[in-house]
Amino acid sequence: GEQNVFYGYVRPSVEINTAALYNRAVIGLDIYPISFFGITAGTTFRHNGLSHSSEASFEDVEDTGFLSSYFANASLKFAYADYVLFSSIKGEFFSQKDNTYDYFYEENYVLRGQKDKDTMHDFKIFIGYNKKSVGMTGFLLEGASMEGTQSSTSNQLVVWKLPVEGKTSYVVGAGRHHSDFYENRFQLIFSINHGFAQGVVL
Repeated sequence: GEQNVFYGYVRPSVEINTAALYNRAVIGLDIYPISFFGITAGTTFRHNGLSHSSEASFEDVEDTGFLSSYFANASLKFAYADYVLFSSIKGEFFSQKDNTYDYFYEENYVLRGQKDKDTMHDFKIFIGYNKKSVGMTGFLLEGASMEGTQSSTSNQLVVWKLPVEGKTSYVVGAGRHHSDFYENRFQLIFSINHGFAQGVVL
């Protein structure tokens, strides 16, 4: 029968990402008045151990060490038959009082932010096809910008979430990246995701 989507919930959430030298932890509270629309608010902690100081575009940029922020994110998710649509917008607020450089570096989106404080805005739109036998595949468009520095970035990716049973999933993707640091470069992604508790995920 048809699933009931008209329900809401409130729950804490924890997300941990690692890429060896770059690590990130997100602690948030999900507030979904209805199952396909909700708001998440929380804090993010990052640590970057990879220095780009030898590159000219990173002059006066603190690109290693810890970086923390607070955020609020709104998400909308739809599914019809085997088709899915996901979109989100987020505001993220940084304050780096101890920074000795003029700018800090946000590694996830490859952005330059003002050292004292800055605000990042980002969006994501995913349109895809989801079939149990082949997994989920689709097109992801995302972009972000910093208010204080007017630094911006954009990504266009074709992604595929492999059809694997259980709590662990695998995602591969390829596409184009553009930012103030790197102009129009090709990128490949591969991620392993494990859910320790049941949740609403893409």
